[in-house]
Amino acid sequence: MADTPDQQAEQSLMPMQIAHHALLTPREKLDLLHALKGQSQGVLEDGAELGFSIDEIDAAMAEVQNEMAQGAGSFENLEGKQNG
Repeated sequence: MADTPDQQAEQSLMPMQIAHHALLTPREKLDLLHALKGQSQGVLEDGAELGFSIDEIDAAMAEVQNEMAQGAGSFENLEGKQNG
């Protein structure tokens, strides 16, 4: 059975939740936010409501980029590869 739009909205993350997600690397956060922005622009052109704005996505992306510039979120993963 398919989820209703309200159920899908409850299951999805808001832009700042993605930016602050502890289990994602900064690169993964930016990738998700870029994808979300691209999908959101198409949805907004169709006149649908998202529950957040493109400006919120941009603010979340800026926050992740700022953290990366300050060195936050840069760590070695379990395989010894540099993340961030």
